Amino acid sequence: VEYLESVLLSQSKHSNKSPTILKDTVLKQPTLLGYSLDSRIRPRMEQLMQAGVPLEKITVGISMTERKFQEWLSSSESKRKRLDNAKLYDSAALGYLSETLNFGVSEIDLIRASLPSECTEWGASKLRARIRYLREVLGVSLGELR
Repeated sequence: VEYLESVLLSQSKHSNKSPTILKDTVLKQPTLLGYSLDSRIRPRMEQLMQAGVPLEKITVGISMTERKFQEWLSSSESKRKRLDNAKLYDSAALGYLSETLNFGVSEIDLIRASLPSECTEWGASKLRARIRYLREVLGVSLGELR
């Protein structure tokens, strides 16, 4: 309990999380306290920290098999990166371009400035579909897309 409390509270100090985060987490997943600290809780909490996933998500991942946990963690990390990119560029579509084609801030700014506004307002799903069409149907490489 002390470990969970210290880790969860240290994260909550750096964000707008509630000071009752330990209580909230344990109430959400009471079986959390039945898992081994050294072989289950601590390793998974460390992986959540490294992936940038909110630590209270331990309630989701604690009961998964190791394989399922790794798949979920990878998916969560990818989702967090997409959200970070979308926030950075104030657009899911431009964030997708940054992620998929490795565009930097200056390149995204050039794209934003040179395209008509309706293009920069495309949703990421529309852009994803167009890029998929270009790559899969027309055989355009990522290098050519850049």
